[in-house]
Amino acid sequence: ILNDKWEKLILNYNFTHIPRRDELIFLDSTGKYYKVLNVIHYLAKKQGIFIIVKEFEYEFQLKPK
Repeated sequence: ILNDKWEKLILNYNFTHIPRRDELIFLDSTGKYYKVLNVIHYLAKKQGIFIIVKEFEYEFQLKPK
């Protein structure tokens, strides 16, 4: 898993399913949500993927009454 600057966040993470673009994933190691920007598949001796993510920032605001 790489961030949007292509710096590694986590190596060798096992997913139960491959996330799709624009999905949110939660990483226990950081305790944050990330938005998937891109999924890159590569073929070498083994098949692998790079998942490019950006930290999901949100603010929850209640409407005033």
